[in-house]
Amino acid sequence: MKITSKDNKKIKELNKLKNSGVPSSFLINGFDMVNLAYSKGLLLESYSLKDNDFDNNILVTEEIMDKLSFHKGNDVVGVTRLEINNLYGDKIVYLDEISDPYNLGLIILLAAQYRYKDIILSNKCTSIFNFKCLDECKNNIFDINFHFNGNEIIKDLKNEYQIISTGLKSSVLLKDVLPVSKKHIIVFGNEAHGVSDYIFSLSNDIIRIDIKNIDSLNVAICAGIVLN
Repeated sequence: MKITSKDNKKIKELNKLKNSGVPSSFLINGFDMVNLAYSKGLLLESYSLKDNDFDNNILVTEEIMDKLSFHKGNDVVGVTRLEINNLYGDKIVYLDEISDPYNLGLIILLAAQYRYKDIILSNKCTSIFNFKCLDECKNNIFDINFHFNGNEIIKDLKNEYQIISTGLKSSVLLKDVLPVSKKHIIVFGNEAHGVSDYIFSLSNDIIRIDIKNIDSLNVAICAGIVLN
């Protein structure tokens, strides 16, 4: 089968997934990412310029590929899903209204690298399925167990986990809360407003990074320092 019109109904639906995917269906880009999804049994279908070994592969024109791809010159995209479960590990990252998809993607990458396998997303976080986020975190999207509707979740976990929030005005330095409890949640807040008052009210500790001559740090840089 080959689709040749960029106005094809299916192609229009796929293009929308670049920003509005869901855990059961979202768009990924590039051979490595599509192949990883396929190896994990998560690939639903693929669209490419030439035949490949992926199941449910559909051939498309270069014009359509350019429409669906995150970048020019790509030759395959895929529709995949995430494995979601309701179990929590000992080390969790909570993201409180992160608005920039590039920051979100980089934090996902950092969390995976530092073995934080669970990320809770507050209700107002930007989508992890935005193509800018996926472009930044790449294959690490499959290394994380994501939990949505975080405002309700974190309240339920308060009695079981040490909740550590980051805040510029705190007098407590990062080093002063080390070592942390075996079961802990690290909170990073919105780029403009920081962590919300609601999350602060649930926190056991509010910490800041000891930096001199700098008013603030990008939230992804902050995440890299704290998680390390």
